[in-house]
Amino acid sequence: MERSQGGSAAKRSRVGDEEIAPHGDVHAQALGALFADIARYSRVEASDPDNVPAAERKNAVALMGALESLVSYKLVSKALAISTRAHAVVEYRSRDTQRSCYRVQGDEGNYKVLPGFCSCHNYAERLHASAIPLCKHLLALALCLAQNKVDVRIVPDEEWSKYALREVADL
Repeated sequence: MERSQGGSAAKRSRVGDEEIAPHGDVHAQALGALFADIARYSRVEASDPDNVPAAERKNAVALMGALESLVSYKLVSKALAISTRAHAVVEYRSRDTQRSCYRVQGDEGNYKVLPGFCSCHNYAERLHASAIPLCKHLLALALCLAQNKVDVRIVPDEEWSKYALREVADL
């Protein structure tokens, strides 16, 4: 954990397995817990999709309702639409250091996404105007990570920065 200038530890939150920007908001903690539950449900469903217990299915519906109570229904719907596309999220992971950056397919092109950052204009607007700086691309990434639906491309460490820094249109 990085230290701030004053020497105290910067507070970091998690969305699924990913850290998000520090903002100390209880909503971020609730989102992290929801994504952990979504990941657990996805593992149950993946193990035997035809025999998921009714209680688990009911719990999944409740999880989505809880998610919609934290972020808008519209945002959840858009993120779900992205997360159901084939190859919607691609992770570029460095071979040795395991650093990651993501390419998320949007409606109007691809967006570069890092934990707690998206290159879309909506994220920039929400960063200053919302308690939870979250766009549909970040939410789709978290949903795909929770459901293990991310295409992973391992790249050499010396080339990883090219993937992290190059224009999104090139990804």
